[in-house]
Parts: sequence; structure tokens; C-alpha cells
Amino acid sequence: MTSIKSLTLQLQQQFLADRSTASIPLFSECLEKCATQVIRDPSLRSELGSYTPFWQQTCQCLDNLRDELAQDQDDETIRALLVDNLRLARNIVANDAINQATAVASGISSHIENMLAWCLLENIPENRPVTRMGVQALCNMVTGNPKQQSILWTVWMNDSGYSALFTKMLLTSDHVTLMSTLVLMLNCIRNDSDRCRMLIESQTGKVILNCLLKNAELVLDDQNTQNFELIFAIFEQLVENGLFSKAFKRFESNGGAALTSNQTILLKLYDSALHRHQSRISLNQSDEKLLIITLRDTCALAVEALRKLPNVSTSALGSGDSSVEKNVTEPSASSDDQDNVRMTVEDTANAYTGVILLLQMIGTVTVDSRSSGELKNVLISSGCLKACLDLLAQAERKIPRITKSMGDIVSDTDTSKGSMGFMYIKRDIVRLIGALTYHDRRIQDEVRELGGIGLVLSQCNIDDANPYVKEHAVLAMRNLLENNLENQAIVEQLSPQESVPHPVLEEIGLKTELRDGQVNIKR
Repeated sequence: MTSIKSLTLQLQQQFLADRSTASIPLFSECLEKCATQVIRDPSLRSELGSYTPFWQQTCQCLDNLRDELAQDQDDETIRALLVDNLRLARNIVANDAINQATAVASGISSHIENMLAWCLLENIPENRPVTRMGVQALCNMVTGNPKQQSILWTVWMNDSGYSALFTKMLLTSDHVTLMSTLVLMLNCIRNDSDRCRMLIESQTGKVILNCLLKNAELVLDDQNTQNFELIFAIFEQLVENGLFSKAFKRFESNGGAALTSNQTILLKLYDSALHRHQSRISLNQSDEKLLIITLRDTCALAVEALRKLPNVSTSALGSGDSSVEKNVTEPSASSDDQDNVRMTVEDTANAYTGVILLLQMIGTVTVDSRSSGELKNVLISSGCLKACLDLLAQAERKIPRITKSMGDIVSDTDTSKGSMGFMYIKRDIVRLIGALTYHDRRIQDEVRELGGIGLVLSQCNIDDANPYVKEHAVLAMRNLLENNLENQAIVEQLSPQESVPHPVLEEIGLKTELRDGQVNIKR
């Protein structure tokens, strides 16, 4: 035996046998020296790490030190000794499969977990070095070792008692502990569909996902850590293993009607994943159907939110497009139905954000040809295309066009200002229609039958609340009319219905009037 190994084991035994006679400074010094040497000396690391009594004694030391620290939380000597024991354990198992297996078999992970639970429950800032070292030790026990990952991850996911521990680890204010926890989780699920599925399906996994989603927005702008990137990497593993739909459904509201905040965050992460990996990630049919159904239902919620606002000046949809009036109409609702609808500010904000994200995602995969052949079938059969056109019609009634001359534009997420909180709705619906109708006669006809041609044509105006909506509308009209005589006939029959005042002209004292089918300008 090497001298440092013998001394370490001897001091452990002395500490456990009689605390009063043990030399704490010597024990601490020995642990620090040994933790440094095992990094440089593989033979020492192998000798000590594969020696089961070492792990058994370390487990006892951790328990005793935790108990002593609980009795006297100001004892920095005990706290330092606890960190020294954890550091040695962490270094011994680093990149050594045999040592990792011996450590896990000894049950030291449960002793570390108990220590972490106590430290995080007390939430004492001085305990942060202990929690950091404890999580890092757990992380090193599974890094690069699928067998040990499977053993520990299965225990954690199948025992609901671990929900509280992971909640504390993930919601800690210490960004280093959080980072180590995220690395631990990523190591366990990376490239393993079974462990990813455990994260989605287990009760502990749902708690973990909830914490991750809360953290995602909190750490997004933190430039000092990589915590958001780690959360995103965990989410990417779920997407790449086809588990987005299951994760999304786990956070449905009780009624299942409105988008929840967690679902909105999931959509944001999914949208980012699609843009970051344009050539690798495609929507599977399960995800496509889920997103389309969600878009349909969320459009209905957005329509409900807009319906309560006053109408703006009617746009000239054109008398020839009778199907506009027939098919795209303001939804009617009885007074009883209206009384039953209670959309909160959060519901409205989630509906707005959800619609925009869903329109952009479906539009993106359609343009990039990453969608399956079933996407358009589901869009039509589910009523999603009709719901989008209904929303566009409602937005046309309720949301005024904005030009910069009208003053500063409010924030695009400010739903407290009524219709002004629904910026980009028109643009993104028109963009999606343009993508769907490209060289697709069936969708061209469907839009016509749903009364959408006049709606799209009416978007050929500058609107600073919907940047580039005019350009998207022109492209959509081109795709709608291409080789489609029926659609072309609809446009030919259109005629202006009224003159709508324009704020830019009004500012310089000019007015518009409709005379004999022609728009004239006068002072």
C-alpha cells in the first residue's frame, strides 16, 4: 500500500472510532493531499477507488460530519472536512469506470443525496461549497459510464421522493450548483431514449421538467454561465428522441383549452431547436398533429380575446368574394357562452405567444420541406386552416394598421393594450398561407372556399405592427392565383367598397373618397 492510502484509511478509522481523539487538521490535510495525488497518479486512484472499505468508511464519515454540522452550523472546521471528503470521492471516480462502479455499489450516492437534501433545506450560504462538491461527485460517478447512469437515473426517476431533492438542486440560487446539476442530468439522458422517456413519463421527471422550464427564462440573459445552453441541450435530447409531444401534453391545463406558461416555453425551445438544427431536426407526424391541433385551438382563443374589442374601420374585401362573408365570419356566441369564458391576462398572453410561435414553426418546416406529406392533410381535416383564416378576419376587424407616423409602437408582447398586443398576427398567418399554397392546387382551392382570398388581398398594405406583411401578402396572392382560374376570377370580380382614412394623409390635411369606383384625394 502506498503511504498516503494507508494514512487516509487510518485517519478515517480514527475519526469514526473516537471523534475526541482524532486529529481533524491532520485528517483534513491528508484528504487534500490525497485528492491532489489521485489526479496525477492513476495507480493510487485505482488502488483506493477499487477498495470497498474506503467507500464504506467515506459513507460513514459523510453521515457523521453532516450530523455534527447540523448541531453546530458555525463549525467551519467540520464544513471544510466535509468538503475534503467529497472532493476526494469526486476525484477518485473521475473517468474511471471501475471506481465508478465500486462507488455506486457501495451506496455512497444515497449518502451524498441525504447530505445535499439537508444542506439545501437549510439554505445556508456557507454550505454552498458542500453542495457544489456533492453534486460534482455525483456527476463524476456517471460521466462516460452508461451502466452507472442507468442504475442511478432509474432509482431517481422511479422514486417520487427524489422530486423534492431535484427541485432544491434546480431552483437553488447558486449558479454553480445549478450548472453541476444540469451537467449531471445531461450526462444521464444523452443519446439514450429510455432514460429520456423516464424523464418525460415519471412523476419525478415532471417535477424536473417544470423546474427546467422555470429556469429557462430566468437564466436566458445570464452571460456569466452556460446554464441556459445546458437546459436547451437537455431539451434537444427530448426532441431528437421524438418525445416533444409527450412533454407538451404533460403540462396541459386542467381543462385542456388554454396554453399554459410551461407549454409556451416548450414551444419557444422547440422553435429554437428547429432553427438551430435546420438540417437535422424535422417534425415527426405526432409532433405535426399536436402543433396543428394546438394552433387551431389557440387561434380560437385569440379570436375570443379579439372579439371583445371594438371594431376598426372595415377594409375593402371586395364585393365579388362572397365566400368571405359566407365562410369567414365573426364567431357568434350566446350570452351564456360568453359568461363561461374567463380569459385571464396570462391566458391572453399565452394565446398570443403560442399563435405566433406555432405559425412560425409550421411555416418554417413547410418552407424548408421538413414537414411530412400529412401536414397539409391535417391542416385541412382538423379545421386548422379555417381557424387561421377566422383569426385573420377577426384581426382585420379589430386591429388597426399602424404607421410610424402614428407615434411610438407599443411592445409586441404588451397584451394589456388590447389589440396592440397582437402584433405580427396578420403577417404570420399570411406568410403561412403563402407557404402552403405554393404549387398546391388543393390548398389554393381550400383557401378560396374558406373565403380567404379577399382577406389575403386586404393585407397588401404597409403595416408597422406587421413588418413585411405587404410583401408576404403579394407572394401569397401570387401562389394563390398561379394556374388557378377560379381564384383569378374571384380577384377580377373584386371592387372597392369604401374609402378608408389613412393617418399619413390625414396628418398633412388630405382625405380620400370613393367616386365611381375610383379613389380620389382631396383637401
